Amino acid sequence: MRRSRSIVALAVAAGMLALAPGGSAAPPSGTTPEARIAYVRDGDLWTVPPTGGDDVQITSGPSKDTDPAWEPGSGRLAFTRKTSTGPQIWIVDTTGGSPS
Repeated sequence: MRRSRSIVALAVAAGMLALAPGGSAAPPSGTTPEARIAYVRDGDLWTVPPTGGDDVQITSGPSKDTDPAWEPGSGRLAFTRKTSTGPQIWIVDTTGGSPS
């Protein structure tokens, strides 16, 4: 738990986190919405509850993902993916799915 708080504090200090607005993380139907913080670790996107808890990996692979930003009112994250042809803006649904 201490590690999660350290990561969150570092992300806040560096200005590189995105908090799901209004606690909307587009949970499955019938569940309670939970606010999550999006951050970058080792070139991949991850989320974690602001109070600490289990981190969830959102993207993975050889590309470098940066700059996560929540789409208002949804569980989707926009982010920059650095590819061999240059940086591109991608979107991923954090409840499951592939970036596009």
